[in-house]
Amino acid sequence: MKEKIYRGLNEIPHFSEGYITIGNFDGLHLGHQEIINKLISDSKGKNTIAITFEKATSQILHPESFRGYIFPQDFKNKALSKMGIKYIVLLNFNEIASLSSQDFLNFIKSRIKSIHLYVGNDFKFGKNNHGNIYTLMKEETKGSFSVTVLNKRCYKGIPISSSIIRQEISRGDLKMANTMLGRPYFITSEKIKGNGIGSKIGFPTINLKLNEQVIPESGVYFSLFYFKKRFFPSMTYIGKRPTLNGNTIHNETNILEFDGDFKTFRNGEKYTVLFLSKTRDEKKLNNLEELQKIIYNDRKKVLELYTRYRKSMDEGSLRTALFDN
Repeated sequence: MKEKIYRGLNEIPHFSEGYITIGNFDGLHLGHQEIINKLISDSKGKNTIAITFEKATSQILHPESFRGYIFPQDFKNKALSKMGIKYIVLLNFNEIASLSSQDFLNFIKSRIKSIHLYVGNDFKFGKNNHGNIYTLMKEETKGSFSVTVLNKRCYKGIPISSSIIRQEISRGDLKMANTMLGRPYFITSEKIKGNGIGSKIGFPTINLKLNEQVIPESGVYFSLFYFKKRFFPSMTYIGKRPTLNGNTIHNETNILEFDGDFKTFRNGEKYTVLFLSKTRDEKKLNNLEELQKIIYNDRKKVLELYTRYRKSMDEGSLRTALFDN
């Protein structure tokens, strides 16, 4: 069953019963997955509903410090559906920002007669975040409303959150970010025309357009390039090309062990790169000859990493991680 999407508070459907979760769900990290899996299990095939937002609340409330999205645009809906959510309600944060927590609950209850709500123990809602799990527990006493609260998932004592994951990606710590996500971080974007420098020195690249996703710290990364249901070892460069006196960020991937024609990859089409680990920082070199030598060493290191990685690589699991199964 394909998910049904509703936009706006007034579009929330009328149901006699619903299993509901509320949140931003950017990245669907391990904490999100735990909540949704519990909801799906308890629902036993009944109405499953995710109430979420068109834009991340942190982008709206703190735009100056917002690092970008974990998921590509519109990917969240696909991921929620793959996990078993049947109905997705997309809200504009501004339309509910002035609602008190009680008014928000009353509106939801006017649409769904019997509510089973699933949230984390740090859940807050309503104007100025005045509503919390204790507000929800109090609501339980009124009948036709139950709340299941799950403890915050942690990694090495650090609570898992989309904000922390964005921070770690932007710092280049893909091990931390990927562990919290339960899968590799990936960027999906359109191929754009490059200047051909990579091809001139023997390392042609796929240049991806910068989008609203989090950009990893400048440097070189061991990555996987996803193409036609296959994962190819690759090395991805993020940076401003200081050797070429560049001043804008680039996202370039050289695909290894690919024996096809690079002309297969067309400008304007979307491609996906999975980031596994950072291999070195960005460096300013004196000329293209030095650049060629260091990229050759980058390639050697990435192939060594891939040799170890592919011993346990499960392409089916990776496709599941991309919600492409």
